[in-house]
Amino acid sequence: MTQEEIITRLIERLDFHLNGGWPVHQDYKNYIFKLFRGAYDNGYCEHPSSPLLTGDALRDILQDR
Repeated sequence: MTQEEIITRLIERLDFHLNGGWPVHQDYKNYIFKLFRGAYDNGYCEHPSSPLLTGDALRDILQDR
């Protein structure tokens, strides 16, 4: 999965969750964890990955979008 795919899926799931579409909290957490695990396993959380997928970097990306 590419960085852009991870970001897109994260945004989709956050939108879905914020609109009341995720009834089971644990399922939501598992999905988000798997996205972050995929980012880490692919080296997207280390420099010089672009875009960097750390918590701060994702916050900035989400604010920009």
